[in-house]
Amino acid sequence: ANKIGEKCNVSGAAALADSLLHNRMLKHLDLNHNSLCGPALKAIADAVEQTSMLESIALFHNQWDQPSSYKFRQILQDHARIIPLKADFITSEVDLRVEVCKAADFSPA
Repeated sequence: ANKIGEKCNVSGAAALADSLLHNRMLKHLDLNHNSLCGPALKAIADAVEQTSMLESIALFHNQWDQPSSYKFRQILQDHARIIPLKADFITSEVDLRVEVCKAADFSPA
Protein backbone atom coordinates (compact mmCIF):
# COMPACT_ATOMS: atom_id res chain seq x y z
CA ALA A 1 0.00 0.00 0.00
CA ASN A 2 1.11 3.55 -0.64
CA LYS A 3 0.08 4.91 2.75
CA ILE A 4 -1.33 8.12 1.28
CA GLY A 5 -2.73 9.15 4.63
CA GLU A 6 0.12 8.02 6.87
CA LYS A 7 0.53 9.99 10.10
CA CYS A 8 -2.65 11.86 9.20
CA ASN A 9 -1.01 13.47 6.18
CA VAL A 10 -4.18 14.61 4.45
CA SER A 11 -2.47 16.18 1.42
CA GLY A 12 -2.26 12.91 -0.54
CA ALA A 13 -5.91 12.13 0.13
CA ALA A 14 -6.90 15.70 -0.70
CA ALA A 15 -5.12 15.45 -4.06
CA LEU A 16 -6.85 12.16 -4.75
CA ALA A 17 -10.20 13.64 -3.71
CA ASP A 18 -9.65 16.55 -6.08
CA SER A 19 -8.92 14.17 -8.94
CA LEU A 20 -12.12 12.25 -8.18
CA LEU A 21 -14.12 15.39 -8.78
CA HIS A 22 -12.78 15.63 -12.34
CA ASN A 23 -12.67 11.95 -13.29
CA ARG A 24 -15.84 10.64 -14.92
CA MET A 25 -14.36 7.26 -15.96
CA LEU A 26 -13.40 5.71 -12.61
CA LYS A 27 -15.89 3.05 -11.52
CA HIS A 28 -14.06 1.23 -8.71
CA LEU A 29 -11.69 2.64 -6.08
CA ASP A 30 -9.69 0.48 -3.66
CA LEU A 31 -7.87 2.42 -0.92
CA ASN A 32 -7.58 -0.38 1.63
CA HIS A 33 -4.44 -0.47 3.80
CA ASN A 34 -3.39 3.10 3.00
CA SER A 35 -3.33 4.35 6.60
CA LEU A 36 -6.01 6.91 5.82
CA CYS A 37 -6.84 8.84 8.99
CA GLY A 38 -10.26 10.31 9.72
CA PRO A 39 -9.67 13.69 8.03
CA ALA A 40 -8.25 11.95 4.94
CA LEU A 41 -11.29 9.65 4.78
CA LYS A 42 -13.54 12.68 5.16
CA ALA A 43 -11.80 14.40 2.22
CA ILE A 44 -12.40 11.29 0.11
CA ALA A 45 -16.02 11.16 1.30
CA ASP A 46 -16.64 14.78 0.33
CA ALA A 47 -15.46 14.01 -3.21
CA VAL A 48 -17.32 10.69 -3.44
CA GLU A 49 -20.50 12.47 -2.42
CA GLN A 50 -20.19 14.68 -5.52
CA THR A 51 -19.04 11.88 -7.87
CA SER A 52 -22.05 9.98 -9.13
CA MET A 53 -20.17 7.67 -11.52
CA LEU A 54 -18.25 5.76 -8.84
CA GLU A 55 -19.85 2.31 -8.38
CA SER A 56 -17.76 0.76 -5.61
CA ILE A 57 -15.23 1.75 -2.99
CA ALA A 58 -13.00 -0.27 -0.66
CA LEU A 59 -11.82 1.59 2.44
CA PHE A 60 -12.43 -0.65 5.43
CA HIS A 61 -8.81 -1.18 6.54
CA ASN A 62 -8.06 2.43 7.48
CA GLN A 63 -8.29 4.61 10.61
CA TRP A 64 -11.94 5.65 10.87
CA ASP A 65 -13.19 8.43 13.16
CA GLN A 66 -16.72 9.67 13.82
CA PRO A 67 -16.89 12.45 11.19
CA SER A 68 -15.66 10.15 8.39
CA SER A 69 -17.87 7.27 9.56
CA TYR A 70 -20.92 9.52 9.70
CA LYS A 71 -20.21 11.05 6.28
CA PHE A 72 -19.89 7.67 4.58
CA ARG A 73 -23.03 6.49 6.39
CA GLN A 74 -24.90 9.37 4.74
CA ILE A 75 -23.45 8.54 1.33
CA LEU A 76 -24.26 4.84 1.55
CA GLN A 77 -27.84 5.65 2.58
CA ASP A 78 -28.33 8.22 -0.18
CA HIS A 79 -31.12 6.76 -2.29
CA ALA A 80 -31.00 9.74 -4.66
CA ARG A 81 -27.65 8.63 -6.16
CA ILE A 82 -27.95 7.76 -9.82
CA ILE A 83 -25.68 4.75 -9.28
CA PRO A 84 -25.87 3.25 -5.76
CA LEU A 85 -22.44 3.03 -4.14
CA LYS A 86 -21.24 -0.41 -3.07
CA ALA A 87 -18.61 -0.56 -0.32
CA ASP A 88 -16.46 -3.13 1.46
CA PHE A 89 -17.81 -1.80 4.77
CA ILE A 90 -21.14 -1.16 6.38
CA THR A 91 -22.08 1.45 8.94
CA SER A 92 -24.46 1.25 11.83
CA GLU A 93 -25.43 3.58 14.63
CA VAL A 94 -24.74 2.23 18.12
CA ASP A 95 -25.29 4.35 21.22
CA LEU A 96 -25.27 7.57 19.17
CA ARG A 97 -21.97 6.59 17.50
CA VAL A 98 -21.51 5.43 13.95
CA GLU A 99 -19.54 2.19 13.76
CA VAL A 100 -17.83 0.85 10.63
CA CYS A 101 -17.74 -2.91 10.06
CA LYS A 102 -16.34 -5.12 7.31
CA ALA A 103 -18.96 -6.12 4.76
CA ALA A 104 -19.00 -9.88 4.32
CA ASP A 105 -20.42 -9.93 0.81
CA PHE A 106 -18.49 -7.17 -0.98
CA SER A 107 -17.36 -7.62 -4.54
CA PRO A 108 -16.71 -4.71 -6.88
CA ALA A 109 -19.42 -4.31 -9.51
